[in-house]
Formats: sequence, C-alpha cells, structure tokens
Amino acid sequence: MPLPIVSGVKPPWITELGGVASEHPPVASRLGLDVLNLGGNAVDAAITTSLALALTQPHLGGLGGDFFAMIYMAREGGRVYFLNASGWAPRRLSRELLMQRGGLNAVPIRGPLSPVVPGLLAGGLHAMWRRFGTSEWKSLVRPIVETARKGFPASPSFVKAIESLRSDIVNDNDFKSVYPINARPWDLIRIEPLVKTFELIMEHGPTYFTEGRLARLS
Repeated sequence: MPLPIVSGVKPPWITELGGVASEHPPVASRLGLDVLNLGGNAVDAAITTSLALALTQPHLGGLGGDFFAMIYMAREGGRVYFLNASGWAPRRLSRELLMQRGGLNAVPIRGPLSPVVPGLLAGGLHAMWRRFGTSEWKSLVRPIVETARKGFPASPSFVKAIESLRSDIVNDNDFKSVYPINARPWDLIRIEPLVKTFELIMEHGPTYFTEGRLARLS
C-alpha cells in the first residue's frame, strides 16, 4: 500500500534545504532531513538515514552488512570520493574449510559460513563521518535509538521479505521471537534486540558492534 501524497504538496522529506531519498521515507528520509534542518551537512544526513534503514529495512542492509558511498565535494571543484566498506572474509574461512563442510565450491547464501565481518558501521559510516561529518556522532545515532524505542511502520518491502521466508522459519522460534512475522504493511512494529543494540552503539561507539560485548554475544 503506497503512502498517500497530495498532488502539488511537498512530502515532509523535501524542503528548501534539499531532499532525502530512501527506501523508507516516513522514517529514514524524515530523520535525514531533520539532521539537515538542525545544521548538519549532507554526509551527516546520509549517516542518520543509513542507520535508520538498518533499523527499518534490515533485509536490504542491516548492521551486519556492507557499505559503499560516493561523496561529491562541490567546494573541492567537484572532486568525488569513493568509500568501499565491504566486509572482510572471516580470518579462518578458506576454500579448504568449505570443502571440508560438504564439498562446497562457493560460500553458501545462508548459514554460519555466509556472514562477513560487518563493514557498515566502523569502516563505513563512522569513517565517512570522521572525514566529512560536522555533527556530533551521538546526535546522529540518537534519533535511531528514539525511533527503535517507540516503534516504526513496517514497509511493504519488509513485510514481503518476511513472507518470502515463511516456509523456512516454521520451526525457527528465535527468528519468530525477534521479527513480526504477521505484520501488515505500515503496521507499527518494534524489534526489541535492535533497541538495545543501537543504544550500545550510541553510548560506546561503532566499534562496539564488532569488538565489544555485542560482538562477543554474536
């Protein structure tokens, strides 16, 4: 079900300062625009928007995923910077290990052999913020924490992604205890583990996700 937009009226994620486009306009785009309205630059807004998408659209790019960015700097004569924060392969993952685990010739789509070292936070968003950001880091994460605590509308894409896994999660009680498997588009949902996760990231910084208590728990 698409969001209603009145003809001739700008949606709230577009102002004189610019616009923020994302897969989740009512949360991610709006929070990104809030950053601009509070004096942050485009990179600050992109960081908050990306974190909001990690909360609202985890099936497309969650905290455990990769990150890539192209940053156009008008003040530097149009110079473009590229950031590659794709995750590294785990240290002990090798072709020999894959062959030992059933003769696999490639990394499987799912399972314990699939994840990479997450690149989104420390190697991606935080690195981009250190080089180009102007706002305080905590101020860019705080709106995500507040949204996670209150809940957010489930996008049609998120609902469809869960529906596509329904046959795979029949006996997966862990999955069903975390994700709203019966949510409808734009239902207000809350993903409890992500609330604490974002709180810890805001308090301790992005490396806490891969080096701190969160990393040890995962």
